[in-house]
Amino acid sequence: FSPDKATRMQSPRVILENETTRPLPTDDDVSFMFLRDYMSASKITLDTSRWGVQGGMLVVRPNRTKFQEIVNVILHDTFSIKEGWGGKRFGGYWGASQVQGLLSYVYHTDPTAIELDRCIYNNMNEPMTFPKESDSYISERCTTLAPNCTKDCRKIPPERVKMAHLTLCSKPWLCTRFSDPYGLCKYFFGKWFELRRDLETNVWKLPMVKLPEKENWFGEAAQGYCRKFHKPKVTTGKYLPMQFPPL
Repeated sequence: FSPDKATRMQSPRVILENETTRPLPTDDDVSFMFLRDYMSASKITLDTSRWGVQGGMLVVRPNRTKFQEIVNVILHDTFSIKEGWGGKRFGGYWGASQVQGLLSYVYHTDPTAIELDRCIYNNMNEPMTFPKESDSYISERCTTLAPNCTKDCRKIPPERVKMAHLTLCSKPWLCTRFSDPYGLCKYFFGKWFELRRDLETNVWKLPMVKLPEKENWFGEAAQGYCRKFHKPKVTTGKYLPMQFPPL
């Protein structure tokens, strides 16, 4: 990163969760770039700034002082299911006792930590609201607990997504058939299978797998690697395992 202001103003920009933009950070500007895991709502606090960071994508600037601070927290601070880290309710969600809760606690008041747009940098194809069957305090509310839902990661133009997190979409190799009303999962799966095909045929020089004669649920997205699909929670589909070159 260049500390030169003129160069910085011409550099690529990152998009923040509040949909504002800023230049990529300079050496002393940002120490931590993260996403908030809103889908793993806390059961002990409605303060979303204490909810967990998303462990699927973290960018941390190496810093020995900050590293020692994290070590000291692990060694000397307390964590409990009811009170979270330091008794300050950084907990009550997936990964609270580990990295998702720990880093939320450590960087909570750090002005050099910025929250990136989760739809662009860690898109999970998540809906705007919690399901109706969720706990009563979050049922059908916006995942950010904002009074109005303004962001639907399922509807973002797929070419804007920098990184996909294949969790709510399931995994491509499970060959799962499920509802995908906006087609984003199919797009992500297609890119994943394209990378697999490129690795096997262009890098490892292995024979190309033929596409099925009849289109399946993915159409051509599965590149012929899913020969049979299954519904969620029902065994597994027929996936052709990855081919490896001879040693």
